[in-house]
Amino acid sequence: MEQAAEALRLQGAVDIQLDYENDYGASAGLPPQPSNAANNEPDSETGCTMTVVVESSRLSLAYDLIAQFGGSVT
Repeated sequence: MEQAAEALRLQGAVDIQLDYENDYGASAGLPPQPSNAANNEPDSETGCTMTVVVESSRLSLAYDLIAQFGGSVT
């Protein structure tokens, strides 16, 4: 999600907040460990909620960028 956040910043996102959580819903406060990212395997114990504020004209682009990096929009 860090890559998605950076891509959104480059496209002019107004505000981006990342909140990493473990399976129990408690905020971990830190991104997933690099070993998990290096394996390209999802970390079953850590999830991420990204809150993004964009101008309405960039909403579709934001959806596409989030999906491109494996996220989903709710």
